[in-house]
Amino acid sequence: MSKELAVVVIHGMGDTERNYDKRLKAKLRDRMGATAWARISWHRAYYQPVLQTNQERLMKDTVRQADVDWLKLRRFVLYGFSDAAAMGARPHKKGSVYQQIQQSILDTLNEAMESLADPRKPVMIIAHSLGCQIISNYIWDAQQSSVEAGVFRSDLPNPIGKQTAEDRFRRLKTLDTLFTSGCNIPIFIAGLPKEKIRPVITNARGWRFRWENYYDPDDVLGWPLHPLSPAYKAAIAVDKAISAGNLLNSWTPLSHSAYWADDDFLEPVEKAMLAVVQRQN
Repeated sequence: MSKELAVVVIHGMGDTERNYDKRLKAKLRDRMGATAWARISWHRAYYQPVLQTNQERLMKDTVRQADVDWLKLRRFVLYGFSDAAAMGARPHKKGSVYQQIQQSILDTLNEAMESLADPRKPVMIIAHSLGCQIISNYIWDAQQSSVEAGVFRSDLPNPIGKQTAEDRFRRLKTLDTLFTSGCNIPIFIAGLPKEKIRPVITNARGWRFRWENYYDPDDVLGWPLHPLSPAYKAAIAVDKAISAGNLLNSWTPLSHSAYWADDDFLEPVEKAMLAVVQRQN
């Protein structure tokens, strides 16, 4: 049976296992059923190795050479916030962390495209936490006429063009739906004047996709996006508050890690996936 939709998942900040998507994948597979799931090509982007080796070294050196307390909290802060800091450090330099992270997204999209056997078929993206900023940057760069950072810069070997079906897929012009959860884009752009806060294009110049954002009001790392600017409000179809998690964590900041197991998030994702599969039949 041919694959009709590629789903790409992107993890968030912090110490992340390679199989971070295992539970999400299993829940969606169970909800959709075997017949519909057989039409899905599932792909996991994993950019943490770009950062984690250095973070682990620093954590070990600190514990060995200094007297520090609250190690679990320190580990969370170090792994979480140094991800964002490293991504923003000298992004225009060739081989930067910014470029390496985008390369991991591009590699995953190339795998997804190959699995579909047709670059004109749709892709869906499910991003969490810092992954939301990462995919926003990727799409933003893909939509510019020229860029000086990341994988779309023209001075790289074999630059990504704009004319072929394969390059349009790489630029996410076949993106059907973007789901973001626990999104912390506002942290990166809060210092800008409102009139300069602009989202990626969702409905022009060859891009036609639906953006749905889900956040828990108790999650201090997950934010609504409509308040950012009128442009964001126009671009994002759904900006919905949910109670992510269970009775133990849904009312605390721990809800940040609970979106992908919560029915209020899984239901719209499942419906969107089924709609694409049925439309492709």
